[in-house]
Amino acid sequence: LAARLMMLRILRFVCTLSTTATLLSLADSTVPKLRSPPMGWSSWYAFGSSVTQDLMEQTFAKMVNRSVIPGDNRSLADVGYTFANLDDGYQLCHGGVNGSFHDEHGWPLFDNHRFPSVLTMVATARRFGLKAGFYVNNYICSEPTPPGGINGAAYMTVMNGTVDFVTQAGFQYLKIDSGSCYNDLNLWYTLLSASAADVTVENCHQGGYPPNSTWCPYTLWRTTGDGEIIGWDVEAAVTAEAIERNQSYESCWAYPDFVAFPGPLSDPVELRAMFSTYSIMAAPLILSFDVLDDTKLAPAWSILTNEEVIAVNQASGEPGRLLRKWSNHPKTDPIFAWADDCSDEAVGKWLYDNASSQLRWIAANTPDSAGTAACLTAGGDGQLLQIEECNASSATQRWLFLNGRLWWKNGLPHGARVEEVGSLQAKECNLSRVGQRWRVSSAPGHSTTSNVQNVLPYRVGGCWEITGCSFGDGADVGTTYGCKPIPNGTGGCDANGAWAFNENGTITSVMSGACLRVDPKDNTTVNVGSCTDPPPKWQRWSVDGVQIQSLMATADGAEALCVDNNEAPAPPGTTSRCTSVVSTSGLVGPGVTVAVCESDQPPQQTQQVTFDGSTLKIGGRCLHGRRGRPSPFGPIQLWARALHTGVAAAVLVNREQSLFNMSVSVALTEIPEITCDANGKSTSPIAVRDLWGRSDMPTLPKGAEFLTVILPPKGTVALKLSRSQATNYGRA
Repeated sequence: LAARLMMLRILRFVCTLSTTATLLSLADSTVPKLRSPPMGWSSWYAFGSSVTQDLMEQTFAKMVNRSVIPGDNRSLADVGYTFANLDDGYQLCHGGVNGSFHDEHGWPLFDNHRFPSVLTMVATARRFGLKAGFYVNNYICSEPTPPGGINGAAYMTVMNGTVDFVTQAGFQYLKIDSGSCYNDLNLWYTLLSASAADVTVENCHQGGYPPNSTWCPYTLWRTTGDGEIIGWDVEAAVTAEAIERNQSYESCWAYPDFVAFPGPLSDPVELRAMFSTYSIMAAPLILSFDVLDDTKLAPAWSILTNEEVIAVNQASGEPGRLLRKWSNHPKTDPIFAWADDCSDEAVGKWLYDNASSQLRWIAANTPDSAGTAACLTAGGDGQLLQIEECNASSATQRWLFLNGRLWWKNGLPHGARVEEVGSLQAKECNLSRVGQRWRVSSAPGHSTTSNVQNVLPYRVGGCWEITGCSFGDGADVGTTYGCKPIPNGTGGCDANGAWAFNENGTITSVMSGACLRVDPKDNTTVNVGSCTDPPPKWQRWSVDGVQIQSLMATADGAEALCVDNNEAPAPPGTTSRCTSVVSTSGLVGPGVTVAVCESDQPPQQTQQVTFDGSTLKIGGRCLHGRRGRPSPFGPIQLWARALHTGVAAAVLVNREQSLFNMSVSVALTEIPEITCDANGKSTSPIAVRDLWGRSDMPTLPKGAEFLTVILPPKGTVALKLSRSQATNYGRA
């Protein structure tokens, strides 16, 4: 590869090493921007680090194959999937300068056994009418900052060399990830602009470096983390928020992640919901699965190649928006506490009974009315609060307002599941501190395998455990994850909570053999490290009743130090738990649960409570009583996008796996481009097209107020609405 590319280096772009001199105005740049969201395919979830040139070239051929489905006579490329992108895993790890995978000119080095000729690969893509894409700032064998630091000579050599390679090799897409130090998006854009390259740029910093109305040095930007980790529901919700902030617009598209990857791909119902949602929000449609495998491609074909849905995605103009989320549960569903919008005035009010410590919910005249007196009810750690019939003898319905929090009073039965506390530290011995009270399961000094549990008067405490089963020097020890059973054997992650109290005063991990110590770097942190013979004072301990004392301080004549997990005492009569709005991968609400709260610290935002005698707010949100389990995703969602004058698309999604179909009505006043009079009635007939059914539905007459559809469990309806009777629905 190096020999073949050397022939092209006569055209190499030379750039001054001064960053100031290289930064051009974005207004003067020449890198093209796409008016429609890009469509294509990526190798990542298809092949990962096992990607090869042969697999890439086979995929190129499959993308233009018109015989995937007999009788269809269309290819993926025919319907718009024209980018074919090589992701991480191609590089010759540590084979270059300074342990990198770049040569002295800054050009990336490939594993030649798997990629014998990258030029041939790119040429093959072009021959098929595809646009090959490249990937930089890799995670696999992530590169350290080169000598001279950011913007130094070595750094600029890699930046210039990579742009030179991309342009000379003929790549037309560049994914800039966040795995190494080459994160200067302005500089990438400037160098590409100066090269006059025809390259579509992706900012893949998982929400980092978002655009504003005047700054967008890329064509698409990832709004959040990987879909396989956080799920596409979270990705769509975060992207919807970016759209609301006007951070997605023509030539600067907000991009949740790949539109078809192994998870949703396995379920056509799920894939249809995902594809509909991503299409209407004008998100780039980049597939990432093994299209060579017909057992994966064929079942998804009718979804991924639906040209009517794709036309909604590819229409010019503003992206579609998430207009509304709501719950549409029947009266038979239980009532939950929803922390939601305070603008809903029909949710009822709350009354606090000082005698019983109950919070009574007085329902408004709505279908949510419980029919009897109802009270806020806790279940346990991680369980959502419900509103159930009041029972004065129930320990799950007692609450205390104190210091900006709502505390659960005496509700947790002994032996209930443990919640998190904190990492271990060495603090001045003080028997009144509940975080210094420990129970060792076996007599100390005999090296018997034991666990060490925090003794608390108001709930079950956690046990010492090496976080993440780490074998590293300085591995954290805490009481965050409850108590594991004492293992039968030795070693392995099952033993990360097992300890031996030895005759020489050391405490060793059964899993790793490391010694518990007061870290000599700060004389405060209690973690594990390599054992020393003879053991130094910071690795020796004594058990004094319920306290475990370091011999370090007594050897120096200083105040005695004891193992402490920073557990704060609970307010009197409580379980140390308070109400908190649930956070799901950064999405706050609407569910509310109880969690361990540090009484000696100010409440977190999600724990802050205000109560004026009728309105109860948690985390700044009003607490409502509603049927059905709270979901940050609706579960019913209404999306809409204006396509052109008098024409709009609408998507209704049910994100709940219920046992019944839902009848959902949408006011026509909610849909853009549909004109209604002051009474909310349409001023003209509305033609309705079912995009998944590829069929016309009954026309809504002039004067119609609502559009009603049936949503099956996890179902999706995608529609095109037009004030005219036009029938050419294959175009946006």
